[in-house]
Amino acid sequence: MNDYQKFIKQVSTVLTGAFLAQIIMLVAAPLITRIYSPDEFGLVAAFWATGSIIGIVACLRYETTIILENNKDDNTQLVFACILITIVMATLTSIVIVASYWTFPDDYNLLSKDINLGLPFVVLMLGFSKIADCILTKNKRFLYLAIIAIGSVIVSSSYKILVGYFLSSSYYNLMIGNFIALLFAPIVLFVYLLKLEFKKIEWPRIMVLLRKYKKFPLIHAPNGFFNTLSSNLPLIIIAGMHGSEMAGYYAIALLVIQRPTIMFGGAVAKVFLQRAANSKEKDLYNDIQKATLFLVLIGFPPFLIFSYISVDIFTIFFGSAWGQAGEISRLLVPWLFCAFINTPVVQGLVASGKLEVILFYNISNILRCIVFYLLIDGGYDFKMSVLTYSVFGCVTILCLIIYTLNILKPKIKINMN
Repeated sequence: MNDYQKFIKQVSTVLTGAFLAQIIMLVAAPLITRIYSPDEFGLVAAFWATGSIIGIVACLRYETTIILENNKDDNTQLVFACILITIVMATLTSIVIVASYWTFPDDYNLLSKDINLGLPFVVLMLGFSKIADCILTKNKRFLYLAIIAIGSVIVSSSYKILVGYFLSSSYYNLMIGNFIALLFAPIVLFVYLLKLEFKKIEWPRIMVLLRKYKKFPLIHAPNGFFNTLSSNLPLIIIAGMHGSEMAGYYAIALLVIQRPTIMFGGAVAKVFLQRAANSKEKDLYNDIQKATLFLVLIGFPPFLIFSYISVDIFTIFFGSAWGQAGEISRLLVPWLFCAFINTPVVQGLVASGKLEVILFYNISNILRCIVFYLLIDGGYDFKMSVLTYSVFGCVTILCLIIYTLNILKPKIKINMN
């Protein structure tokens, strides 16, 4: 079995887990949408969007170095450093929230009410989950990644359905169900920590490693923050300007179409980054081309079919109240398809250390969100604003792919003799 075949096998393992998890989620979604209202979905989604924006930098992006660092002892130091950074970030989040609560008691809980107090927990669990994912990826435990993806969806969906149906359909139970899903990867991290010899932890060495990978908090962390901000800002804008019900439609549209994109693209990213970290310049360029083509081939047919039947899917499976979400999801297809095939390019830029390119791309996405806000604030048609946002995203991603392949293309050396 050659390297490319191994890559396909590893991706297939993680993709299988992501695919099964997605199927389970889609089977559970029609029941969940009949228990909880669009308003409750929008309320929870706005809170979760805020948590995701903070949580993406819970480790200051140092978790990626766990995959890139090949020295076993240094790898252990980085794991410990990431855990400490995550705890500090969660603590700082708690301080800011409590300070805001006492400083602005009347304005606090404007949208998500007292569930804002759950933000530190979200930051902590997201940070631990990222560390666990990187540990499993580094050690090529792709089957474990698949099991975590499936198990978290089963338990989370079961809780939302059973508790929501038999006890209460409050948005609190939607929140708790999401919290439960976050617990699986940290459990893996805890088991890993039990096997570590803490006497090997060396603070001076940790400081050396943090300086060695200083690009990650300085460039990669802003990249992740801007990327997540640009992804979640439209939801927050909609919730603030059109109410939580419209935000609920947008949220369920993303849940159905973006969730598979993130899970499948994330599966490829985990395997590709591990491979790219050890690739030479020529191999990296070829790997990006092959991986991108692979995603185009497997992604184009389902995205095309979905764009034609999205409204019918939402009306039939989620109930007549959710038909508008189907119209929104159709408008988002161009952007989400391009985001799906963009995964190898982003990971290739990370592996090659060209983080400034990703930063520039993410800043352009913030500009896209500003345009979206201005269109809505200016009274333009909501659906046309969403379509403009989607097409703008598609164009920027295609430009990034072309530019990345150009700068990573091996230079041809001319022999002058």
